[in-house]
Amino acid sequence: MWEVSRASGISEATLERWLSQSLGDPARGRVWTAASRFDAVLTTALLDQATRNARCCSQGVYPHGLAQ
Repeated sequence: MWEVSRASGISEATLERWLSQSLGDPARGRVWTAASRFDAVLTTALLDQATRNARCCSQGVYPHGLAQ
């Protein structure tokens, strides 16, 4: 962490807080309804991997979440 802090000029405490906040992000524990999962699968089914990843990222979803 100190290397990133030194290279970026951002304090270690700030980086640790950001990391902690991102790991506790509610989107990580998102519960999908069957309808929303089906819609996401249909929407991304014909996309190439890079486009699918970008679409998932913009929606706050991990691509592997679609496969589950």
